[in-house]
Amino acid sequence: MRPMFSQLVRSLACVMLSVAVCGAADKKTENKVAPTSVDTGTFTIIVSGHKVASETFHVDQHPDGSTISSELKTDDPGLSKAVQNSEMSMQPNGLLKKYTWKEVTPGKSQIVVEPQDESFMVSHVTENATTPAKDTVHALAPGTSILDENFYSHMEVLTWKYMAFGCKQNAQGQTECKWLPLRMPIFVPHQQQSAIAEMTYKGMTKMNYNGKEQEFKTFSLVLEDPSDFKAEGGNCLLWFNDENKLVRVLIASDNMEVLRD
Repeated sequence: MRPMFSQLVRSLACVMLSVAVCGAADKKTENKVAPTSVDTGTFTIIVSGHKVASETFHVDQHPDGSTISSELKTDDPGLSKAVQNSEMSMQPNGLLKKYTWKEVTPGKSQIVVEPQDESFMVSHVTENATTPAKDTVHALAPGTSILDENFYSHMEVLTWKYMAFGCKQNAQGQTECKWLPLRMPIFVPHQQQSAIAEMTYKGMTKMNYNGKEQEFKTFSLVLEDPSDFKAEGGNCLLWFNDENKLVRVLIASDNMEVLRD
C-alpha cells in the first residue's frame, strides 16, 4: 500500500468518521490551531465538449473538524454570468455542523442546512434579499452527507467517506481496505430531497491524463431516488489518482465531463 494512501485514509477517517483507524490522533492534534489543507484545486465543467463553468475548492482539516469551501463560476459566453459559493463544516466524527450555499450573482438566494437534533435536519431557504427564509424539517440524522449537485468537491468527500468505511488496521498496524458496494444517505439541498447514494469500487483503470496514460481508482456513484426527483450527477463514474484526489467525473446521460486542472 502506498504510504500517501495510508496517511490520507487515516486522516480522513479521523475527520469524517469515528473509527478505530484514528487511534489517539485526536489528542495529538487538538492543540494545533492552523488548519491542514487536505485538498485544493479547480474542476473544469464541460458539457457537450464546451467549457461551461469552473469550481475552485478547498478542503481543510481543523482541530475541531473540517470544512469544504467552493466557488462556482460560469464560463460559457452564451450563459449569463453566475457565481455561487458554499461552505460545509463537519465535526471530527463526520457529523454535519452546517452547510451554507449562496448565490452571489445574479441573484441573492441562500440555503442553510443544519442539524436540529440527533434525528432531524432543518433547511432554511431564502429566495432573495428581501424575503424571509422558509424553514423545512427533514427526518435525517446529522450523519447524512450533503451532496450539492453544483459542487463536485462534494463527490470527492463522499468517496473519501466510502474509502474510510472500508479500511481498518490489521494486527501489524497496517491499513487494509476492502471496498464493497455501500449505500449512504444523502441530502440534495436544491431539490430539498433525500436519497441513497450507492458507491461501488470498479477497480483500477487506465486513462490518458495530462498527456500520458496512467492508472486510476475508479468508482461508480448511483443515486437511488426515493421519489420522482432527478438530481444532476445521479449516475456517474469517478476517477481518483494515487493521492486519492478526484481528477475526473463522467456523467454520460448529460454528456458532461468534469476534469481537475
